[in-house]
Amino acid sequence: MRRISFIIAILGIFVLILLIWLIPEVKINSKDDLSGLVDNQRVRLSGFVEGERNYEGILIFYINGIKVVCSGCDSLEGREIEINGIVEEYEGKKEVEVLEISILD
Repeated sequence: MRRISFIIAILGIFVLILLIWLIPEVKINSKDDLSGLVDNQRVRLSGFVEGERNYEGILIFYINGIKVVCSGCDSLEGREIEINGIVEEYEGKKEVEVLEISILD
C-alpha cells in the first residue's frame, strides 16, 4: 500500500511540474500589467534593477515598479536583466518570484 501511495505522490508532483511549464508565460512591462494576472501565472519581465535589498539570502528589488523576489541571487543593482518568474501575492500585493535570470548587459 505504501508503494502505491508513493508512486501516486510522485506522479502527482510530476503532473504539477508539467502544468507549471505548459502554462503560457505573459510578457509584462509595468505594475499595471501585473494586477490582472492570477497567482502562479508565469511571466517574463525585463529592465534595469532598481532599489535592491538583501534579507538573509533573499534579494528583493524592483524592475519598472514591479517587486521581484529572488532566493540566493547575487547583487544586480543597476544591471539590465530579463526574468522568467511566477506571480505571487504577499500581504495583498502582487510580486514576481524569480525562476530564471538572464543578464543582458
